[in-house]
Amino acid sequence: MKRGTMKGFAIIAAVLMVVSLLPISALAANGDGFETAPGQMKKNLTDDDFDPAQDRDRLRSNFQDAKNDYNKVTAEFQNVKAQQARGQLTSEEMLDKSKVYLNGTVDYMVERLNYIKDTGGYSEDVNDTITSYTDALNDTKIEIGAAETRKDLSDVLKDIRKLWKDAIKDIRSFNEMKVGEHLDDHIANANRISERLQNEIKEMEENGQNVEDLQDMLKKYNDLIAEAESLQKGGDTKDAIEATREANEVLRELLQEMKQNRKGFVHMEGEGPLNAEGDGTIVLSGQLNVTINATDAMLVIKDLNGDAYINVTGEYDLVNEERAGEGDHALVYHDFTGDAIINGTRLTIMVRGEDMTIFAEGSGSASLSGEGNYRIGEGDEAFGFAGDAAKAEVIDEEDVDDEEETENEIEIEVEFENGQANVIVKINGTIEYEFDFDTNNQEEIKNYIMGNTSLTYEQINDSITFETEED
Repeated sequence: MKRGTMKGFAIIAAVLMVVSLLPISALAANGDGFETAPGQMKKNLTDDDFDPAQDRDRLRSNFQDAKNDYNKVTAEFQNVKAQQARGQLTSEEMLDKSKVYLNGTVDYMVERLNYIKDTGGYSEDVNDTITSYTDALNDTKIEIGAAETRKDLSDVLKDIRKLWKDAIKDIRSFNEMKVGEHLDDHIANANRISERLQNEIKEMEENGQNVEDLQDMLKKYNDLIAEAESLQKGGDTKDAIEATREANEVLRELLQEMKQNRKGFVHMEGEGPLNAEGDGTIVLSGQLNVTINATDAMLVIKDLNGDAYINVTGEYDLVNEERAGEGDHALVYHDFTGDAIINGTRLTIMVRGEDMTIFAEGSGSASLSGEGNYRIGEGDEAFGFAGDAAKAEVIDEEDVDDEEETENEIEIEVEFENGQANVIVKINGTIEYEFDFDTNNQEEIKNYIMGNTSLTYEQINDSITFETEED
């Protein structure tokens, strides 16, 4: 083989290896917050053949298989380069093996784009654009097969690289638009949160509490949201996202401080067990041992770590019994009259009913609303529940529990028509779940969503909207 020919193939090999890095580096998540959106998943109660989790697993598995195949082709091409360096391949053999590798690279690029399309939750127009790139990449395989010289293969390689760079550029633009739309929704929701918090702080002030620090934190939160809105309108999405992240940090601190001063809220760690009795709603969360006795109650148990012991006796209707064995779903009991013993390392328990008696110990918190009294530890002093059950709707710091959760915007839309309710759950602008119901009972709908998604009751309550036929 001529030295010039060997050098030419070495250049092709080097360029091919650069191309092989593009699917990872070009589409990796970056500090701007632009990353592939979560999969678009739909679920309908009448469609037993579709499972969103299984569909997402299938897509991920298919892509992983393609990635494994690509890694295998890459490893084999490394051996080819070693043979080339030792002069063990003719120019024709090197050309053929380069074609195999380049075809494998194209296959992986196509599969990568298909995965983004299938899981991105994009519009039909965007998906059509992505399809045009996969079609064009597949067409290059015909040119690869027809290549007879190093120059032919090099020309095809240039086309592939241009297609891939253009695809990456367009996908980044699509994601920036999605983030921008999502940010608009986030800012609008933040303004609603601010209004609700301001009302609660005002009520605390009217009750004689010192709210100066709370007002300062709320002002800082509002200023950061206003800054984010201004940056977003000016097209500076990156800095707008950073401002919202700072606002979320302030919000987290504000909510925690407000909880400590909120009537009917109990921080249990180090204070001893909680004993409560009365009518209304009690929400417990944390690492807990809990005993409950209630009449005509609704009981919801969410085992977030999958290690809970649950023993419920008496009369009840377990509405999601068919899903009870699936780890990330809550257990929802309607018309519960009896006793329950629950313990676990990360629990969220909600009980709403009459004649409730609850004992809880551990590290965590409790929120009590309605009419009743509770005691903490060994003290004799009794405290009253928060009088208005609606106060349980105030936003909880669980909504900003960690950085990942603060980035999730939740929208739940319920539309009633002809006695039917259609529910669409969106997370970060992507449809994650869809349900149909033969009921217009709002509480039943909320509890079903909680029992069949990873959302908490507070998240559902804060993000759900109901639209009637007249709307």
